[in-house]
Amino acid sequence: MDISFELIKEFEQINIMVEPVTAQIFIDGEPMAKGQFKGELKTGEYEISFGSLPGYSTPRPRSLRVIPNAPAELVVGYFPQIQAVAAVSENGVLKVQRLRCCARLYPRQPWVCKHRRRS
Repeated sequence: MDISFELIKEFEQINIMVEPVTAQIFIDGEPMAKGQFKGELKTGEYEISFGSLPGYSTPRPRSLRVIPNAPAELVVGYFPQIQAVAAVSENGVLKVQRLRCCARLYPRQPWVCKHRRRS
């Protein structure tokens, strides 16, 4: 009598990264890390969501399916919010009165935003 069996991994390696690195990462609603979660999850389906950051739009939640022998990586970026106050003049010209964006929030990273005013 022959007996055969197959070992199946119950956990798999996962790497979730967000930019900016101060953003909170949630797995099934539970806070897991800020910036990066690196660890093992049991095989199955998970909802990955993200915390809010001032000056950024929060990314939509993602579904993550963890399967045996398939390490997973998820990289998510936040998009800067741009707030502008504008008015249309009598001759139909749009005039921006005030502009606020990520360049003010992160002045050491001016390459992040192309909306900075030149003076």
